[in-house]
Amino acid sequence: MPTDEELDKLIEEEVRSEVYYRDALALGLDKNDAIVRRRLRQKMEFLTDTGVYLQEPSVEELATYFAANEQAYQIKPRLAFEQIYLGESPSEDTVSQTLQTLLSEPAMDPSSLGQRTLLPAQLKLSPPGAIDSVFGKGFYSQLAELAPGEWGGPVTSVYGTHLIRALDGQPARMPPLEEIRDSVLRDWRSAKANENREQDYAKRRSRYIVEILRSEDAGKIVDKESR
Repeated sequence: MPTDEELDKLIEEEVRSEVYYRDALALGLDKNDAIVRRRLRQKMEFLTDTGVYLQEPSVEELATYFAANEQAYQIKPRLAFEQIYLGESPSEDTVSQTLQTLLSEPAMDPSSLGQRTLLPAQLKLSPPGAIDSVFGKGFYSQLAELAPGEWGGPVTSVYGTHLIRALDGQPARMPPLEEIRDSVLRDWRSAKANENREQDYAKRRSRYIVEILRSEDAGKIVDKESR
């Protein structure tokens, strides 16, 4: 429990907040303030959303939502590979000779070939986006065309030229609803909250007459105010 002194400070701080709050309202400081307006809108939307995240859809309703949005739940393909960096623009002879050496001497240590680089020599099973984030956009699409288990290339990244050997791969697949039910349920509730919010806003807006004046009507506004 707080001491008497600590409690007095807490009470005084609450009183201070209430005094400033009431005087600010009296001065109209809540009006024409974008931050206050945004916060009040958020609170109204929060009230609209209350309860939605406790709803449980029927089996059929969740299955229908999943079927309509199944592309969002597709598990992307993954690829594991190792690479040898040959530089920004190696000659054709360098590329072909290095590749021939790798194919003719499978036991050779790949790290003894190519140029030094800070790029990883190997990547574990990774989706296309993760691979492209390391080597540059479009790198994965080139790897997908290579035969697994063999050195191939050349493959071009934003850094230069590489020889690649695919080590492992997993194709894209669509998981069954039972496997990802929690994720689908979370997305369904979010979509339901947005739907309810839009419906609530439509009802509220229908109670107002909204007049939108374009820039060409600015003169009319001035005329009205001058009268």
